[in-house]
Amino acid sequence: MMDANNREQMLSGIDAIDVINKNIGQFVIVRFWAPWCSSCRANEVTVKSVLNQKADICTAFKVNVDREPELTRHLNVQYLPELIIFDREGKAHHLTGEVTEQVMLSHIS
Repeated sequence: MMDANNREQMLSGIDAIDVINKNIGQFVIVRFWAPWCSSCRANEVTVKSVLNQKADICTAFKVNVDREPELTRHLNVQYLPELIIFDREGKAHHLTGEVTEQVMLSHIS
């Protein structure tokens, strides 16, 4: 489902891996979050800002870890907040904690 405010799409189910793979060739940000995680909200703002700057080369997805524990385990997410940025070749870069815009943009070039 597309979120009109920030262009992040919700990912669900293990089939989400196929969705990510179909977007390889551009940068893919996957943001793992939970409603109770205040630091996750800070990363949401940062992802929105990065998408506003890099919408032509970047796609973003979000995963609610409470609703998608199998997908979260499959992608080896162990902490919140966590972002995975897949580069154009599909290599995964895991970033944990509150991530600054500058750090995120350093992985998207």
